Amino acid sequence: TVFVYLLFLAGVFVAGLRDARERRIPNKLNLTLFVLGLLHGFLTGQIGSSLLGAGFSFFLSILPAFIMRMPVLQAVGGGDIKLMTAVGAFYGLTSGLFWAFGIGSVLSVVYGIVQMARSGYLKAYVLLRPFGVLDVPEARVPFGSFLALGIMMYETIMFVVDLF
Repeated sequence: TVFVYLLFLAGVFVAGLRDARERRIPNKLNLTLFVLGLLHGFLTGQIGSSLLGAGFSFFLSILPAFIMRMPVLQAVGGGDIKLMTAVGAFYGLTSGLFWAFGIGSVLSVVYGIVQMARSGYLKAYVLLRPFGVLDVPEARVPFGSFLALGIMMYETIMFVVDLF
């Protein structure tokens, strides 16, 4: 299971880099991560939790489309949805899943706000968003990169905690 764990983390790191550089996470990489997540669940005797985590993560990733009544790909890219599903399969319905998503989400929101503030679009975005004006390039964030960063931060914190 350590080998699967390390492969998964390496794949998440690569996905984060690809999303930061190209704003795209390849399907083959996401599929590999999903299979590794299910394999991890199987090897640890938590396959049910892995399947529930994948389903929950998928639902969570498309939720903004239902709440905000907008196409999913405007809020979160297809690669991000697949990556979130793979991460859910790996962690299952555990606190690790919620911590990784939480850290990644907070980091991405802070990054987006800083980018819009630096470009001068923040005030216009906040004022015009209720009227349907959503196309602000600075508001687009490579969420997969921040999700990967959230996972790496969570895993580092858990590693340090386990040392003590």
